[in-house]
Amino acid sequence: MDIKRVLDTSYHDALRALVMGTSAAALARARERVFVKALAAQLLAGCADESARVFHAYASDWQAVFGADGLPGDICVCRMARAETSGRQPQTFQFASEALWLAAIDFTVETAGALRAVNRLNIGAAPNKLLVLARSERGDAALLDMLKQPFAGETHFLALLPHPSKWDEPHDAPIVWQLQDDEWLALA
Repeated sequence: MDIKRVLDTSYHDALRALVMGTSAAALARARERVFVKALAAQLLAGCADESARVFHAYASDWQAVFGADGLPGDICVCRMARAETSGRQPQTFQFASEALWLAAIDFTVETAGALRAVNRLNIGAAPNKLLVLARSERGDAALLDMLKQPFAGETHFLALLPHPSKWDEPHDAPIVWQLQDDEWLALA
C-alpha cells in the first residue's frame, strides 16, 4: 500500500468537503471528522482483502465488536472471521481475527496529546501503524526527535498535517515519515 498516496488522497478529500461549523473550533472538529472518515475508507480500500472491515471513531458500528470502551486507535482495519456457537440452534457470529492497520489521529498541538496517540498505537497488535499529528508551530524537528524511540517500527508511519483550523490558509502539503535505521525518511 502506498501510504503517502493514501494520506494525500484522504487529506485532499477532506479539503474539498463542504463542512460547516458555528465556531472555528467546531469547523476544525468537522474537518477532522471528514478526514478520519476519508482515511478509514482509503486504508480499507488499500488492504484488498474481502474479509477486511474498517472501524473508526466517528461510526457507531465498532461498539458491537469492541464494546463500549472504545477502539484501540481512531481507525482500525481488521480481518474479520465467522464462527458458530454450539447447541441446538447454532448462531453465527463475527469476530476480529487480525488487526491489519491501526491509525491514531491527534490534531492538538500539545506534546502530551501526541504521546497519548503513540500509546494507543503501541498497545495495538496491528503490524501497520499510522500516527497523524498536527504540524508543530515550533517546527517538525523537535517532534520527530521526541517520537524516535516510542514510535520506532518497521511499518510505522508518521504523517504531519496542518491543523484543520489552518486548512483555509496557504500551507505546506502533508509529510509522511518512516523511521529506518534510527533516521526519519520522508516518503515521496
